[in-house]
Amino acid sequence: MPGSVEPGLVRFVRRVPRRQRGASLFASLSMLVVIAGSVMLAARLGPFWIEHRTLVSILEELPVSTVRDVPRGAVYASVDKQFALNGYGELKSRDLLDYQPGRDATVLVLAYERRAHLLLNLDLVIVFNDRFEYR
Repeated sequence: MPGSVEPGLVRFVRRVPRRQRGASLFASLSMLVVIAGSVMLAARLGPFWIEHRTLVSILEELPVSTVRDVPRGAVYASVDKQFALNGYGELKSRDLLDYQPGRDATVLVLAYERRAHLLLNLDLVIVFNDRFEYR
């Protein structure tokens, strides 16, 4: 008989899971919101971090003789020249740097903040504060 099942054979029945597997619609939307928010923050703040890393590398590569042996105005002029060469000509070293001469070491403090509009009336503020000693 073609339609009958022989005794002893197990009939395969599709089992229905007790719980749904995978992410629900709410969980999927929540993950999407978190990912979109992270991408938006990275897009807004990324250029400021890149700018800061460039400024730090400029100050790390300053020769000690330039900082220790020349007057304050010449140090600012040298840093401004490096800013302009790296595409940050709108930044002025007198606004960003604090020059602290000393007997043993001269210290340059790079301290500034950047603001970025996030959405509606929310702004992001990033504060940078780095210290460089030249002995």
